[in-house]
Amino acid sequence: MDKLETWIRGSKDLLPETVTLRRKIHEHPELGLHLPKTVAAVREALTGLDVTYEEGPSSSGMIVTLAGPTQGRTVLLRGDMDALPMPEDTDLPFKSKEPGRMHACGHDGHTAMLLGAAKHLAENPDFAGTVHFVFQPAEENEGGGRVMVEEGLFDKFPVDMVFGMHNWPDMPAGTFAIRPGPMMAAFDIFEVTIRGKGGHAGGGHRGEGPRPQLRLDEVAGGEHGGELEHDEDVVLEPRERPDVLATRAGDRPGGLLEVLGGDGHHVEHLVDQEPVEL
Repeated sequence: MDKLETWIRGSKDLLPETVTLRRKIHEHPELGLHLPKTVAAVREALTGLDVTYEEGPSSSGMIVTLAGPTQGRTVLLRGDMDALPMPEDTDLPFKSKEPGRMHACGHDGHTAMLLGAAKHLAENPDFAGTVHFVFQPAEENEGGGRVMVEEGLFDKFPVDMVFGMHNWPDMPAGTFAIRPGPMMAAFDIFEVTIRGKGGHAGGGHRGEGPRPQLRLDEVAGGEHGGELEHDEDVVLEPRERPDVLATRAGDRPGGLLEVLGGDGHHVEHLVDQEPVEL
């Protein structure tokens, strides 16, 4: 049996412990840059391992270091820890105990997996080099990875290579997917100013609808008095790489909103104070 097979078998032995830890973290989801309960669970799981770790300085980010018995390359393994601001509507025995918060993106699993890797390598240190295990906060919104880098992560812990992974429920358990280039979509916030020529609703053909280069996946007018229209729903997998996938648009308060003016129609919508949610 080669070393890889031995490591795989050893990691399977850690599965029950890793599942238990993941469910413990799942019960107490936290948001953003400061995750005290999650970090406490990470610290507890590291107890007894021959590792060193640092936290912060301005967030709950943790860098855990394990040195092998001989010199070699330095590798960084990264996992995120934060949850999403949404309620959990399940009947699972380990469902969220924090109102309005849920580990819906699986970062509880990422944290538990990274801890399992740290435990397995610490108990089987038959490798050359050093491994840094980075537990990142605020992957969802506040850019926790950027914060850690700006605070000197790679200056203090230079590495030869970085590995990260994300769960994908559509894949069979026990399998990995890799590809060159981008793998999954990312969240970001941007503002676009779209200018057209307004007009009376009774003579909309005299107006000039803007032609925004946006790809919309869902449009609903709802409480603002009707539905915004567009030519075609766009539902893409992240790998298909649209230019922009927008989920919100708006205009100045009280103005005549002209959105998605396309070939063959002109959309007008009166907005009171709030932007239109798409």
